[in-house]
Amino acid sequence: MAWVRPSVAEMNAFLGLCFQMGVDRKPSTKMYWSTDHFLHTPVFPQTMSRDRFTQIMRYLHFSNSELEPLPGAENYDPLFKVKPLVNHFNACFNQEYNPKRNVTIDESMIPFKGRVQFRQYMPAKPHKWGVKVWMLAESQSSYIQFVDIYPGRRATPQLHLASNVVKRCLQGAQLEGKGYHVYTDNYFSSPELFVDLFENYGTAACGTVRINRRGLPVDIICKRPEGINQCGDMKFRQKGCLVASAWKDKKIVNVLSTIHDNSTSEVQRLVNTDGNFSRQNFVCPKMVADYTSNMGGVDRADQYIQYYCYNHKKIKWSKRVFFVLLEMAKFNAFKLFIMSKNHPSSMTFLDFSLNIAKGLVAGYSSDIRRGRPSQVPLENRLVQRHMPSSFNKKSKCHLCYMRTKNGNQETVKQTKFGCNDCGKHLCLPECFTKFHTVRNCYN
Repeated sequence: MAWVRPSVAEMNAFLGLCFQMGVDRKPSTKMYWSTDHFLHTPVFPQTMSRDRFTQIMRYLHFSNSELEPLPGAENYDPLFKVKPLVNHFNACFNQEYNPKRNVTIDESMIPFKGRVQFRQYMPAKPHKWGVKVWMLAESQSSYIQFVDIYPGRRATPQLHLASNVVKRCLQGAQLEGKGYHVYTDNYFSSPELFVDLFENYGTAACGTVRINRRGLPVDIICKRPEGINQCGDMKFRQKGCLVASAWKDKKIVNVLSTIHDNSTSEVQRLVNTDGNFSRQNFVCPKMVADYTSNMGGVDRADQYIQYYCYNHKKIKWSKRVFFVLLEMAKFNAFKLFIMSKNHPSSMTFLDFSLNIAKGLVAGYSSDIRRGRPSQVPLENRLVQRHMPSSFNKKSKCHLCYMRTKNGNQETVKQTKFGCNDCGKHLCLPECFTKFHTVRNCYN
């Protein structure tokens, strides 16, 4: 099929079909255009031919490959293929919504098992292989405010990597110096980072911490702190703006914070007493309770994104990143819709995804003719005057082929003669005469 540049309406329909494929999942893309009774989905062939959909998918690019620097050049960027795309989505995310005070920074994974130099393996994630992404999201609504793709250790200095990621996410989301509260896990947390954020970025932070970080009070943040033996036992230490706590749950939980003091809260835990389980209240540091309630922003967003994402196999990693970014945009749009006034209370993410697909397709129908060309109409074949002619190349006689296919003839002849009006090769004179005079000539 010759390449024709798609219009805006056609690209919208293409994206609408991709969104619909995330809802109506089939093992193969070709199955959406299947004529089988059990697989037939009318909206796909009615909107666009399979070849046209495949062609647009094949030529889908997000940057000018001719301008891409070669590996080893000074300005080489492993993310060159998706850099304009990521910048555009981040700008839109920041423009549409200002998050509330509590935000979360965590890592996510874009599933991909193909060849890319910065592919990561993370055994704790549901999708273990793929492209690692750092995300900043609002804790309450899980609205994604900023996305940063990790280009691998070859392109990023590994010294203070976790601290640089937190600062880059705050700067990219334009939240520095505005008094936000950031919650992170133990990969990012360190006394040095939290003090730096508090003093130089106007941002307070809270998060669990590993016991091998420098600058921690070693008398309470260690493997076996003294005086912390039973569930509910706790100790605090403070140095300037930084507060550290160790609390006994099923195991020792170590938390750093520049948000909290030594105030406490309560949590419920199941307790086994002589084979009888009952819920009991235990005292815990308030920073632990707030961390538990505010840390799940990125994880909830990641969960929604995987529900109805276009997940058919792709060789190019850039296309996989593109479709995940589209799902992030759709998830953010859903959250804004839910937060708006007078929205339908029964609207689910599935309903919203279907409405997005319908709105993008919007009744579009391609003008490309689909399927095999129809046979010559019977009335034209039997009534109009047809004259024999010669073709440039030999081919199978159409009538011989059809009679052999129906079991009424054993051999198929080849001929360069036929009917130019009908566009059929026909043996002269028998097949030519029978094709134009007999109604049931194939029998």
